Amino acid sequence: MLSSVGDLSSWKVKSIYVFGFIFIFLLILAVVAVRIIFDRMDQVNRQNEEIKALDQSILLKKELNLLDQRLDILLHAQAGLDGLPTETRSANDTLFHGLFHFTAAEQEQGVIPFRNVKWRGETLPVYLDLDQLHLYLGDTYRYARGYITVYTAEGFCLMSPDSAQLGTMHPDGGSWYEKLNGTVRHSAYLDLPVREFVYPLNYFGPEDYMVVSVPIFEQDRAIRDVLFISLLLGTTLIFTVGAFSISLYFQRKKEHRLALEHANMQKEQALARFERLREQMNPHFLFNALGSLQQLVKQDQDRAQLFVGKMAKMYRTMLRQDPDVYASLEEELSLATAYLFLQEIRFKNAFAPTDMQVDHTYLKRLLPRWSLQIVVENAIKHNEFTPLTPLSIQIVVDGEQLVVRNNYSPKSNMDTESGGYGLRYIHSVYQAEGRKGFSYRVDAGYFTVYLPFL
Repeated sequence: MLSSVGDLSSWKVKSIYVFGFIFIFLLILAVVAVRIIFDRMDQVNRQNEEIKALDQSILLKKELNLLDQRLDILLHAQAGLDGLPTETRSANDTLFHGLFHFTAAEQEQGVIPFRNVKWRGETLPVYLDLDQLHLYLGDTYRYARGYITVYTAEGFCLMSPDSAQLGTMHPDGGSWYEKLNGTVRHSAYLDLPVREFVYPLNYFGPEDYMVVSVPIFEQDRAIRDVLFISLLLGTTLIFTVGAFSISLYFQRKKEHRLALEHANMQKEQALARFERLREQMNPHFLFNALGSLQQLVKQDQDRAQLFVGKMAKMYRTMLRQDPDVYASLEEELSLATAYLFLQEIRFKNAFAPTDMQVDHTYLKRLLPRWSLQIVVENAIKHNEFTPLTPLSIQIVVDGEQLVVRNNYSPKSNMDTESGGYGLRYIHSVYQAEGRKGFSYRVDAGYFTVYLPFL
């Protein structure tokens, strides 16, 4: 008993350690999984933002190349006319013409030197109006997800959707390029967080750069938060199910162990009852057998000799030290046949021949040892019978059980020496084996016992 208590305590301690280890392992696994997923999401978002920024930078370069082509077309078309190109403007294309100035006198604030071109064999300076450029490119980025700002290497703003920034210096001065690429900052123009990517442009001068600002919308963060909550709930659910499964597994294991111990205990009790029953039966059987033999020697010596042989066989069987509480149906029938032969000699015409209906295919099936002999002995011990109303015993196989039936005529003074011990022994063996179906009943003048095969 102390050993069982110690084992149970040790089992509880081990269960706590195992459960704690699994909890920590699942928690670490969940954190790592969430971290990997979020890192992957950041990588995908960063790649998408880079693709959008690259697309917009390419679009800007195409628009500026197109602007160069239109400028060349304008100069070529007016090459034969008098005066500068600015003197001839199209009413349908005033925005385009407002971009360029061709004399230093036309320079105003926000107008910068653009490039020198050949005009009628001479060098003509061209100046660019940054405000008009902002208006000219406005329709191009009306539906773009992001905007572009152009800076010189020194940090001078040449182009921006925010007209207030045109012609101003970058807050970080000449070191803006190293600090800006790939960083996230708050855009005062959009009032949103943006990620900025820097690409070389080299259009307005030998060193100018495009800064593409891609906004990070709040819905992206909301999706991230929803995903985080979903992962957290999923991880919690997985942990809960896992913990419940583990707890159920250990609980079932504990129940199985306790059931096994209980079964072993019942089996030991059945063995003890078996030994005690054998001790009780031997003297009682010997006393009855010797009394019958004494009468038979005087009447029929041949039958007395056969009686002694059967009795010797009975005693050899009962005294054999066999620890197994199970016996084959063949063994049980052999023992019961010998026992019934002795009783037929003893009671003569008061004992009808036994009706046995057992197919040979069932002879190897198992029953509790001595169960058949106990049942037929109880029939003889607890019933009144005479030559006029002889005792009739029937032994038949019915499916997965052996059925023993006798006509029921209980004695008025019941012999309580055994106290039902034999049937309790049989029941304990079936209970230890976990086999159901053992029962007995009185019905229509017959006492019937049902012995399921093991």
